[in-house]
Amino acid sequence: AGDGRAPQRDWHGNMAESEELDDVMLLLEAYRNEKAAPEILPYQGELVEHLKELTERQEEIIEEEASEQNVLVSICQMELNRVVYLLRAYHRTRLQKIEKNVMFYMADSTSTEFQKLSFHEQDYAQNYFQLSEQHFKRSVLDHLPEAFQDYMHQSDASEAPDMVPEPNADAHVLMRVKEDLGRVVLDARNDVDVTFRKGDLYIVRYEPMKQFLRDGKVCLV
Repeated sequence: AGDGRAPQRDWHGNMAESEELDDVMLLLEAYRNEKAAPEILPYQGELVEHLKELTERQEEIIEEEASEQNVLVSICQMELNRVVYLLRAYHRTRLQKIEKNVMFYMADSTSTEFQKLSFHEQDYAQNYFQLSEQHFKRSVLDHLPEAFQDYMHQSDASEAPDMVPEPNADAHVLMRVKEDLGRVVLDARNDVDVTFRKGDLYIVRYEPMKQFLRDGKVCLV
């Protein structure tokens, strides 16, 4: 279009050299990390909100330019669809983790694990937990002796929740090193350590590397 608002200049023209492209790549990395990590990772709220605003703005521009039948409009729409898909895939992956280990996240709503969830995810987890507890009580627990009817305890004698499955932090992950880490102890009991260098790929146990992931020094593949 000749009015200076063509979507290719807003999305393609500037994006290749802009922070928007950086944010898309950051979201792609966040999605890959989330999909590969055994635990749920801290929610990337600021990044997600920025990309949502960007896609909404781009949708408005594409709608205004759609009547021109410009091939670049179609290209921009495809790129927009990819970003929207990535946003949905990121959230879908996190919801699947919440459902899988909802008891773990709801065991203590003040824990750091619960605080990793966004506000909407916390609300979802609470509702999902209540529904699953109600279903399990009606199906199983109400038919057991009273001492064994608690959803998160084996019996009345259990002080702490002991029927709560946790994410498997000992699972192995495929990891790429983003910066030199030096020597890292992977197994203190057996005196195992490895020197991690930038660009290398490793299959390692998640537990000793999770802090490096949170610090952005490694990424999962």
